[in-house]
Amino acid sequence: MRLLILTLGLLIANLSYSQEKTELDSIPNKLEDQEFTIVEEPGYFPGGMGEFYKYIGRKLKYPKDARQNNIQGKVIVEFTVGTNGKVVPESIKIIKSLYESCDNVAIELVKNSPKWVPGKQHGQPVEQKMTLPITFK
Repeated sequence: MRLLILTLGLLIANLSYSQEKTELDSIPNKLEDQEFTIVEEPGYFPGGMGEFYKYIGRKLKYPKDARQNNIQGKVIVEFTVGTNGKVVPESIKIIKSLYESCDNVAIELVKNSPKWVPGKQHGQPVEQKMTLPITFK
């Protein structure tokens, strides 16, 4: 009798596990629905980071109030590069603030940056989170 109960218990547990596994296996794992920080092939600015900082150097307009108050330092900006290479505007946020007007300039620079080459996972373009410093001095 104990053997029969034990056998039935194991059978029920095994069936339950098999059904759970089947349900989980049926959930699609779509790369395009995920945002990555680390990927097999990281995204990059065309020409490399040197070109990105040349872009920053050409477009950065030091805020007048920050210059008058001798504000210098770095703003750390986090943003997502979409699968199409464009910066996702609503993803931009300041990780380390310097001064409000400098933060706003940094956000605009990233928002208006040219297209990036998106990161890839398993050979497919994916959204990738980036974090970069922008220096004011």
